[in-house]
This record gives sequence, structure tokens and C-alpha cells, in this order.
Amino acid sequence: MNEKVSVPSINNITVSGRLTKDSELRYTNSNDSILSFRIASSRRYKGSDGEWKENTLFVNVIHWGKDYNEKLKERLKTGSPVIIEGSLQLNTWEDKNTGEKRSNYQIKAFRIHVLIRNSDYEFTKSDSSIDNTIDEIDKEFDEIADNENIGGNDDIPF
Repeated sequence: MNEKVSVPSINNITVSGRLTKDSELRYTNSNDSILSFRIASSRRYKGSDGEWKENTLFVNVIHWGKDYNEKLKERLKTGSPVIIEGSLQLNTWEDKNTGEKRSNYQIKAFRIHVLIRNSDYEFTKSDSSIDNTIDEIDKEFDEIADNENIGGNDDIPF
């Protein structure tokens, strides 16, 4: 196939997970705020042996903003469940100690869904109502993932 195909430039990602530590808020010289945090996102799947396995991915997230980041920081604490919508961004830098070039990917968030509604709520593992809600959301995501690969190549319209 030597056809020329125009491929659109799409860089969108949606990830769910829980914060691995409290969010951090910094400010630029122009007084814009940058909220940064890290989430752990797990994916469950059946291995070739038929056993359920879990793969956890740790992802850095940043969100640029002004007033909203200060309110958001109060809600983004260790263990908080979130859904992040954004784009992937590559960071490159030189290690100050070794001089090696380093890089990593992070999500530049444009929308953050905090799944705990009450900003005064302190996340504890003993609260079964929150755990049950998160379990239901996790189950829905698992069902979506299970249904993603249904069908064969015959279903593809081209």
C-alpha cells in the first residue's frame, strides 16, 4: 500500500487512578499556578494461563491554572481517586550530577474529575461507602476494557 494517508494530530488520553501522595502547587514568575501530582493506575487482565493479573502504571500529571488549582489542591490528597483527561507531554533534561540526558512522559491535564465530592472529607480505608463507590467505578472500567476487544477483523468497515 503506497497510498498517502493524512493522519490527524490527536494527542488525547484519559486515565483513572489514585494519587500516590498529596498534590503540590507551584507558581511561575507570571503568577500562573502549576498543580502537580502522581497517580497509580492499575489494569486487570487475564493472562495466557487464565489467571487474573494486575499491571500498575505510575503517571505524573500537571495542571496549569490560576484560582482553580488552589481549590483543587485541597481535594487532591494521597489515595484520592481521580479521572484525568489531557494530553501526553515529553519532558527532557540533563541530569545535573551525571550529565546524562533524561526524559519522561507526563499528562498535561485539561480536566480533572475528583471522585470524592466533599472537599472536607479525609480519605480513610475504613470508609466502606467510598470504597464501595470506587469498586463500582472500577468494575465499570473493567467491563469497558473487557468489551473493547470484542469482535474480529470482519467488524472493521474498511
